[in-house]
Amino acid sequence: MLKDVYGDDIQTLKTVYCEMLKRLLARIRRVRPHLNQPGSWFLLHNNARPHVATLIKWFLAQHGVIELSHPPYSPDLSPPDFFLFPKLKVALK
Repeated sequence: MLKDVYGDDIQTLKTVYCEMLKRLLARIRRVRPHLNQPGSWFLLHNNARPHVATLIKWFLAQHGVIELSHPPYSPDLSPPDFFLFPKLKVALK
């Protein structure tokens, strides 16, 4: 699949994912400049290989992105439930 997209310049999934994160950060800076501060937004990750790669962890740490991970063995507890709803309550007040 990667060869179809990138041709002979095959990249690993973690480098492709890192490029996608760079584009995401640039888009967030452009569309929502108030979220440009380190630690002002969260990224939900599971334990997929590209998400736990050292390159990705380093990139997120360098840019001050807070990474949320799924609790192990608790699929019914969703981290967005704990972070999203208090922010919605504040916005609705």
